Amino acid sequence: MRWLLFIYKVPAEPSTARVNIWKKIKELGAVSLQQSVYILPDDQSVRPGLEALKKQIAGYAGDAKILTTDTLDVEQEKEIIESFIKGIEKEYDEIIEECGAFFREIEKETERDNLSYAEFEENEKRLSHLKEWYEGVKKRDYFGSDKGRKVDVLIKQCEEALYDFERSVISREESGGDGTYKMDRFTSGQAVDILNDVIEKIEKGKDMGFFVTTVKDGYRYIYLSIKEG
Repeated sequence: MRWLLFIYKVPAEPSTARVNIWKKIKELGAVSLQQSVYILPDDQSVRPGLEALKKQIAGYAGDAKILTTDTLDVEQEKEIIESFIKGIEKEYDEIIEECGAFFREIEKETERDNLSYAEFEENEKRLSHLKEWYEGVKKRDYFGSDKGRKVDVLIKQCEEALYDFERSVISREESGGDGTYKMDRFTSGQAVDILNDVIEKIEKGKDMGFFVTTVKDGYRYIYLSIKEG
């Protein structure tokens, strides 16, 4: 396997230069071999970042070199790969923890009947941050951690939970005193729940009226009017 070695040195001052370089190295997901010496897989996605960092270091009156090697012995390579996986899985664990907190927040606000657009927008921003965080970590997951696949599933479940919460908010916000309300934008997987709800209301003697538009962007748009029979 081919590897990239990144070796650099910068003046002691300003200290902000070292901090900025460290942040960039962390973004790339490099593993430290010793002070100012880092290693990364020789991947097309990695080289542009290292070249940009090399120019940045030159701007700090420093010097950087990018070397390639494929001469690591089996044990060395195994240890380095384990270091990459350990570091990335630590970040995935943090995302998993945040996903759990997201689910608990949705559940809590639903139980409190706090079905408002303000609450939805707050959770939407929270999920957007989670997804952005996950995408950043995934770019550094050079060896395909199993936890990455778990996080991918959790993110999709978070999206579904937020969508269900949005449906509840729409129903609450657009409901009228006569029991009429609108539900819209559902995927085929969520249609079963909606149809079961419709059947239940029909069985309870309510009149159902609905209008279905065309499918667009993976969604079918539907408007339901439910009134007491």
